[in-house]
Amino acid sequence: MLTTPLPLSVATKTAGKRSFVTGVGSMLFKGTGNELVVVKNVFYSPNATAALISPASIIRTGGKICIEGNDLIFCNARNVPLLPATFNASKRCWFFPQYLRGHEIEIRELVRTESLESLKARVGDGNEAINKKECDNLLRLTGNIYDCADCLIAKSLRRNTLLPTERIMGPMDIIVSDLMGPFEKANINTGRWVITIRDVASTYGECQIIASKADAAAVLQGTIMRWEIKTQRKLKTLRTDGGGEFWSKGMNRWCMVRGITHEQSLPMNQEQNGCAERFNRSIADMGRTVLRSSKLDNAFWGYAFMWAAYTMNNIPNERTGKMTPAELLFNEKPPLDKIQIFGEKAYVHIPKEHCGKLDDRAHVGHVVMYLQWAKGWLFYIPETNKLIPSAWAEFPESKPVTTIIRRDPPTAEAEKAGQSKMSLPFILNSLELGNLKKEEVFALQEKTAEEMMAPKEVIPRPYKEAMNGADKGEWAKAIDEELKNMQRMDVFEITEKRSDQHLISGGWIFAKKIDNITGDIRYKARYVTRGNKQWHNEEYKETFAPTATFSALRLLLTWAARRKWLVYSFDFTAAYLNAPIDMNVWVKPPEGLVVAEGMGCWLKKALYGTKQAGRCWWEHLSGKLKQLGFKKSTYDPSVYFNTQSGTVTWIHVDDGIVIAQDERVLNALKENLSKSFVIKWKSGINAIIGMEVRREEKGFTLTQKMLIDNIITANWNGKKLQVTPLPAKCNVSTTPKHETVVEQKHFLSIIGSLSYIANRTRPDISFVVNLLARHAQAPGLHHWAMLQHLLGYLQNTRNRRLKLFLNDEGITVASDASWGGEFSRSTHGYVITVHNCAITWCSKRLTTVAASTSHAEYMALSLAARQGCWLKRLIKDVFNSDMHLLLQCDNESAIRISNNTASNKRTRHSNRDFFEVNEMLYNKTAELEWVSTKAMKADGLTKSLGPHMHSTFGDHFLC
Repeated sequence: MLTTPLPLSVATKTAGKRSFVTGVGSMLFKGTGNELVVVKNVFYSPNATAALISPASIIRTGGKICIEGNDLIFCNARNVPLLPATFNASKRCWFFPQYLRGHEIEIRELVRTESLESLKARVGDGNEAINKKECDNLLRLTGNIYDCADCLIAKSLRRNTLLPTERIMGPMDIIVSDLMGPFEKANINTGRWVITIRDVASTYGECQIIASKADAAAVLQGTIMRWEIKTQRKLKTLRTDGGGEFWSKGMNRWCMVRGITHEQSLPMNQEQNGCAERFNRSIADMGRTVLRSSKLDNAFWGYAFMWAAYTMNNIPNERTGKMTPAELLFNEKPPLDKIQIFGEKAYVHIPKEHCGKLDDRAHVGHVVMYLQWAKGWLFYIPETNKLIPSAWAEFPESKPVTTIIRRDPPTAEAEKAGQSKMSLPFILNSLELGNLKKEEVFALQEKTAEEMMAPKEVIPRPYKEAMNGADKGEWAKAIDEELKNMQRMDVFEITEKRSDQHLISGGWIFAKKIDNITGDIRYKARYVTRGNKQWHNEEYKETFAPTATFSALRLLLTWAARRKWLVYSFDFTAAYLNAPIDMNVWVKPPEGLVVAEGMGCWLKKALYGTKQAGRCWWEHLSGKLKQLGFKKSTYDPSVYFNTQSGTVTWIHVDDGIVIAQDERVLNALKENLSKSFVIKWKSGINAIIGMEVRREEKGFTLTQKMLIDNIITANWNGKKLQVTPLPAKCNVSTTPKHETVVEQKHFLSIIGSLSYIANRTRPDISFVVNLLARHAQAPGLHHWAMLQHLLGYLQNTRNRRLKLFLNDEGITVASDASWGGEFSRSTHGYVITVHNCAITWCSKRLTTVAASTSHAEYMALSLAARQGCWLKRLIKDVFNSDMHLLLQCDNESAIRISNNTASNKRTRHSNRDFFEVNEMLYNKTAELEWVSTKAMKADGLTKSLGPHMHSTFGDHFLC
């Protein structure tokens, strides 16, 4: 019997209701020759009205059907007649002989009619096609074969059912990154890991060698920020694997702060980061190939990988078409003059400062890397087992030769002098005796720190680029406004030039000025000549013009707060264009100004960019102020005062402030200056030279919050907020030669911006900024970590303001020094207050080696006393007030030396300049007192402090 009845769709006794096949068996018939014919596999249904034989089933089993008149005869395969069937015309069907009821064969169970699940289990979940065939032959089942739960679990395959995401990508939309390593053999610079970073749209990629996985996040962040600066685009998506070096709280916070979506590939799903994996394979394959071809030692594998990445960036591929990846991302043409064969033999020139008269003038080396920070190569010198960067090399046309690397690990040569425009030259070896290497590094660090504070030259933006950009309408308006200003102010005269007339070219400089209070953006255009093309003595002579000191600005604000004076701010429109030029100078017509052929511009006024423009404006303005009764201060040329009206003004190029007791005096000055200049006046002051100024009941507060926010947004990794600029007792030293150096240009840019803040409104970071500026020549990863620590502190204290709140009388000079340090140079610091308001401060390394702590303190005290004496004379000169000068020091030995010129073996060789403090005390122009270290206001300018001590130090100046 059937375990599961089958539905029957033929005529049955139960009309309108379903009937079922309940069994299968055999039936016995009498054949044409009275023989017995057995028909097997006959279905049985108790409700069937007749026995039905299917001709199709007989033919499928090999039988045949023959027709004789109206009758049918069923034959076997050998055409032997078996069963006759007679045609009944009335019922229009054929009838077979009655089967023999007494000879039925016992009905057997149909084992192949169980459920599909049972059938799949019985055949071991075999091939789907076999299961389907079996079902069709036995049961005629409908429906599709499906995978059961056991099949899905036991036969699971690595199959991704998700469809790829369709999206249009541009440069910096998606960056992928991955790590390779650790490699069996360390690279020549001791690294065993490679971090790869690639832009998906342009296929531009880079790789760097790192010592450990912990360095990966810092390298990745630095590379992303460098690419963003070069492309002027913000990264949208960063895709990495789930490794801890990438997927950390610090990295996720850094991405969140910068608005970057951080995507992660699932564990064991490397294909989800397939772009990075394919890049890894490509540079590894090419790197191994060029390394084998070069015959260099396997220790150079890291440089071979970087060589491969550089090469791939400068050759087109299937995705980039006719352009290279570097062109698509940075718009940089392939540097064909740089392309060489990896490991190629070269003759590297030796600078004359590093070789004797009889020494060779070149090394035999092998090129192993293109320099990213300069235009040149890195060479391996087998003779000295060193790596030397140089652009002075000759490449003979020969194949690389086999080189033998020494057992001792090679060291990287740090001599990059003259290799890059960003590099500062080493001091010339003027002395022949002794080893002056440390002195050279020290002098270079000091020069770097000083140049960080100096204003940098602005490079003009191309006119065509501005006119083809998205803001071309705004720039066109700015150009038209400037041309109208020059025409109104009669800056030049368009006239016919001589055929041999020397014409100076120029260009437009474009800038966006942001209001510190409202945030409004104003587009400005300025036409600037190329003053470096002027001829000396014919087109210019004197060029000196004084610069304003921010110490004088803070002094004027303090003085106004103390005496409740009024403060006005002003801005000269097109300042330089007001001043007549003192020499005969011709320039080419500005772009955008249509003139006839053969015409030139003869300057009448000091156009921006000319050598003497600053000096002409300073002399012109000084002359006008002198006519109004103002006198220039002897001690600060940016300060002018009128003793009759009691008016004092401070001017920085074209911006300034004026203080006075009477508003009528200020209005009179405004009216008189407006007769000669186009000037914008503002009653009160809320901003000056990028600083936000707020007047309160106690005095003034100053901040540069907008600049701080811009620096943090662009450069902070977002890992952790800090309570101190540096960890307490942190040791920051020069980068070892073998250590990875971070991008110098980016590091310099950040330190330069921080220097602007430290010198104007944030004395609490002066020590750290000066410390990091010394190492800006070759910043390492530890310097980058310290910089990120400082940015975390700035983020935590971004709302703090320099307070000019009044308290006591007189001038106080607090001086401190920390003995020793790198290169045996001590760090000194001082802060000078007037009425308890910080006017000027400094944190710097002494240029002279101190023999003891008292010696260092004495030299620092002398330097601070000079600055205090200058400030006292400035107040006397401008305000006719003789203020008391108090010097403070926390070293009793230094105080004794200052008071009685005591001499000992460690101080008697001091330079006579340092004895100025003794003279001041002898003449009673100053007073010296001892204070405890806890009360020393300059303590945080010489060393890194703990959280509590730094908080106390900062509270002296900030609110």
